[in-house]
Amino acid sequence: ENLYFLTGAVNFYNSNIDISNLNLKNSMAEDGINFVNSSVKLKNIKINDTISDAIDFDFSNGKVENIVASNIKGDALDFSGSNFEISNSNFRNIFDKAISVGERSNINIDNIKVKNSDIGIAVKDGSFTNLRKYYFLENKNDISAYLKKPFYEKGGKINIYGGSKSLTIYSDELSEIKFYD
Repeated sequence: ENLYFLTGAVNFYNSNIDISNLNLKNSMAEDGINFVNSSVKLKNIKINDTISDAIDFDFSNGKVENIVASNIKGDALDFSGSNFEISNSNFRNIFDKAISVGERSNINIDNIKVKNSDIGIAVKDGSFTNLRKYYFLENKNDISAYLKKPFYEKGGKINIYGGSKSLTIYSDELSEIKFYD
C-alpha cells in the first residue's frame, strides 16, 4: 500500500499542472508547494518567507522558468526522482540549498543567480545536472556533489559549462564535478 503524506501548503498529486504568475508568501508548511508524480510547468513564480522548503518535486517532470525565491528557511527547489529544466531564476537568502538535486534526478539549469545561500546547487545520490550561465555571490558553498544516502551507491555528477571556475565547491570521492568551456 502506498501512502503519501502531503506536506505542502498546496499539494498536487498525479497531476498535469501549468501555473503562471503566482506569488506565495509566508508559508508555514513543510513545503510551500509540493508536487508528487506530476507533470509541471511553472512560470513567473515568486516565493518569499517560508519556514521550510519553497517548492518540493517528488517523482515529477517538467519546466521551471522565471522563479524568484527569497528568505527561504529550507531549500528553494528540492528535487527527488525528478527530471526538470530550470531557467532564468533568482535565489536570495536561502538557509539551506537554492537547488537540491537528489534521488536520481536529472536537472538542466540555464541562467540562474544565487546570492547569500548556504549551498547554491547540491547534486547527490545518483543525480545528474548540467549547469549553464550562472552567477553565484556570497554563498557558503556554490556547488556541492556528494553521496547522502548510501542506498544510491554513487554521489552526484554535475557538468558546468562556461562562466567562472572560481567557485567554492565540494565533492566527495563518489561524485564528479567537471568544467567545460
